[in-house]
Amino acid sequence: MPKLVNQSQGNRILLEDLKVASTMFDRMKGLLGTKDLGASEGLWIHRCNSIHTFFMNYAIDCVFVDRSLKVQALV
Repeated sequence: MPKLVNQSQGNRILLEDLKVASTMFDRMKGLLGTKDLGASEGLWIHRCNSIHTFFMNYAIDCVFVDRSLKVQALV
């Protein structure tokens, strides 16, 4: 399973379990049907500049990055 690592902080592991949604189907499905995310889980949605949280039963933190993976917004 991929991990999310912050290289600017000495390869500090931010997420142990990073799911990647790179296909159109995976991006459309997103987190629908999930009950929650653990503290060390996340979903990276490739080629996505907006999201929705309709029908979500739990709160999420969102990080938007640019093509060079620099953080542009936190929601």
